[in-house]
Amino acid sequence: MSIVGIDPSLAATGLAIIPTDVRGTAAITLGRKGQAGEGWGQRSDRIVAQVRRVCSQVPEHTRLVVIESMPQRMAKPLPSFGDRWAVWFGIYSTLRSRRIPVAVVMPSTRALWATGKGNAKKAEVLSAVREQWSPLSIRDDNQADALVLASMGAHHLGWPLPFETKPRHTTGLEAIEWPEGVRA
Repeated sequence: MSIVGIDPSLAATGLAIIPTDVRGTAAITLGRKGQAGEGWGQRSDRIVAQVRRVCSQVPEHTRLVVIESMPQRMAKPLPSFGDRWAVWFGIYSTLRSRRIPVAVVMPSTRALWATGKGNAKKAEVLSAVREQWSPLSIRDDNQADALVLASMGAHHLGWPLPFETKPRHTTGLEAIEWPEGVRA
């Protein structure tokens, strides 16, 4: 049994797995950068490959996946905005088809949980997560974000974590739509 956190991306999806024995926790980064001038077929192939790559890492008996939400809009949309949404929905839909419960968390809620500040920068989240999960090797902010998401799920289910929880670890959790029937 495990809880999985996913910070979805085309080039660098962070994925963290917390098993019931928290000592086996792992975090990885999956993906590849696109090439300039990729056509629709190549972009589609890259999206499908990333969805398969990420979903293949989710253990069969996963109790809960916590995935970061995509922004509804961006002040200055990236050219890959639609492709990023396609990856997000591909991961979400695949997990749902496997009947794995999925909770969606806003980026500001993830940052608040990790640092106490909803507008914390990626580097601040990475630093906080490295401190909380020491001596686990956390390579980048993608892995850190995924580990925060998995930690939120573990906390919600009452699983032990390797650090002392603080009041910030309950702030904002009521805004999350937890899957029905997934409780401690």
